[in-house]
Amino acid sequence: MKTVKTAITIPENLLQKLDNFLEKMKLKSRSKVISEALTEYLTEREWLLTTEGRVIGLLVMIYDEKRGETVKRVLDIQHDFIHSARFTFHVHLSHDRCLEVVFLEGEKKTILSLINRIEQIVGVRIVRFIPIEVEEVSQQRLHH
Repeated sequence: MKTVKTAITIPENLLQKLDNFLEKMKLKSRSKVISEALTEYLTEREWLLTTEGRVIGLLVMIYDEKRGETVKRVLDIQHDFIHSARFTFHVHLSHDRCLEVVFLEGEKKTILSLINRIEQIVGVRIVRFIPIEVEEVSQQRLHH
């Protein structure tokens, strides 16, 4: 496979974490790790490119609850999508950070809109959506 050299801009502390990881794992290539991470990221989100149909899955987010109106905005968005955000699980990780898992169910374009709005919130640090294969799930369940 042909490779291409490119430059990226990342926070200095993230680069240090990467270098520490490489050293501990006795790996030599930043490029290989970054390439694998990008592949995983794109594979996980490729389903979003087709907005037709329904999807269920888990939205996992970590946010700084002390930053501005982060919590209010997260909750407002969930209320805006009340028929898609079925339930939440909330854990306090520290005095400032929270982990929240939201079970989402609905039209792909609706779920994508919800995720995009969550990603725009300044205090939200990590957003991951884990789609769940729905072939074995009753289609009737998805329509309620």
